[in-house]
Amino acid sequence: MSLRRLSLISFALLAVAVLLLSISMPPRVLAQNACVVTPDKQNPTNRVLRCGRALTIQPAPGTVYVTGGNGPPSSVQFGSGALLIDFHGSKAQRDFQVMTPEAIASVRGTRWAMEVKPGVTSALGLAGAIQVRRANNSADVVVLRQGEGVDVSPTGEPLQVKRWAPQRVQALLARFGQ
Repeated sequence: MSLRRLSLISFALLAVAVLLLSISMPPRVLAQNACVVTPDKQNPTNRVLRCGRALTIQPAPGTVYVTGGNGPPSSVQFGSGALLIDFHGSKAQRDFQVMTPEAIASVRGTRWAMEVKPGVTSALGLAGAIQVRRANNSADVVVLRQGEGVDVSPTGEPLQVKRWAPQRVQALLARFGQ
């Protein structure tokens, strides 16, 4: 069994454990020191992680993610689905990153969305700027600004920043009820 397959299986088992734990939580629970999990206003069956004014993570329906770090999370990992991230942290918190099987997005801005489908991770800048790189190649790096996106696949082709068509932006944001 390949190392990539084992890591995906480990991630899936961890995600299931987190999902089972979150299902048993009451609607408003202290998630981590300064963070709370609250019902999504658009879809009350979904939970939004809010860490004061610094960080909000809104998953699309069916997305399971895992946070890392003590206090407000320093990272998020997910293998499928989509996340909408609002980040307004201090310079000391700028090491926050979102990790998927294909890509790692590091905060350089305030708002972005990521979607993971089999074999491809897509990232869209909504405000500010975010840095995106391949998970297995830190030399292939791009910076996204508002309206720009990138699709990251394991093929090794250079990352290409593109201005996304309004329909593609709307389709991704619709997953979050926006």
